[in-house]
Amino acid sequence: MIRGMRLQMRATSAWLPLTSLLVACEGGQAQDANASIEVGPSDLPREVPSSLTGTSWRLIGYDSYESGSERGKPAPGETHKITFEPGGRLVVQLACNRGVGGWKASQREPDRGGLEISPLDISRTRCAGAGMERIQDDLEYVGSYVIKADGELVLNLRADSGNLIWKRAK
Repeated sequence: MIRGMRLQMRATSAWLPLTSLLVACEGGQAQDANASIEVGPSDLPREVPSSLTGTSWRLIGYDSYESGSERGKPAPGETHKITFEPGGRLVVQLACNRGVGGWKASQREPDRGGLEISPLDISRTRCAGAGMERIQDDLEYVGSYVIKADGELVLNLRADSGNLIWKRAK
């Protein structure tokens, strides 16, 4: 049995140098193993149009992982709303304040992808009892998104620092 294994190992190891030689040579020329390969746009999977374009969402909750697992939600009567307009314009309502910013999504699947939100230009009226500052800061820290099967939009904050959970606005 051991002798049979040695023969099998010898046969396999005899093919390794020959395989390496065949891989290293192409058309009689040696190839650099560290050479970079040119990849054009046609070689990459095509991005799909963002499923966020033209949608509006109302904040229903947020998760914070700063101090354990804290789940929060807007105060009764407090409304936070975002609209992803075509062309990369983001319109926001954070409690009694309104503003605009930019957004850019990159995705290869219809219901998830990377998301960048630029700093928001927003009014600064004091809204009674509203947590507007936190939501504004969190929006600018979004790194990706998922539209769940139940229709909720989850904006994932970078560095696993939490999520903003939204429901489609009517």
